[in-house]
Amino acid sequence: MPNLMFRYRLYPNKTQTKILEEQFEICRQTYNWLLLHCRETYKETKKLPRQFDLNNLLFAFKIQRKQLNQIHSQVLQNISKRIKDAYTGFYARRKLGLKAGLPRFKKSMEPIKA
Repeated sequence: MPNLMFRYRLYPNKTQTKILEEQFEICRQTYNWLLLHCRETYKETKKLPRQFDLNNLLFAFKIQRKQLNQIHSQVLQNISKRIKDAYTGFYARRKLGLKAGLPRFKKSMEPIKA
């Protein structure tokens, strides 16, 4: 059975736009925090943490920052998967002899215009 993908256009009102922006910002900060953890772990041990380890860190991070309770757990786990995939792609490109850079920190976004 083919994997069907649908696209929908959203037209959020001002309240919904504000909520989405807050959630995007929390996800961006979480991505940067996990990426920083990966870099520090690699400097110390010369090994990257597994996705499982990153997911466990999310639980500890949720206790420190109550804002993360606004974000669904699977969305947060997707952030750790994106970091794992970024490093996997980095090492695959390096192995093929292609130019590759480490995953980068995400910059803050400009507000969405409603």
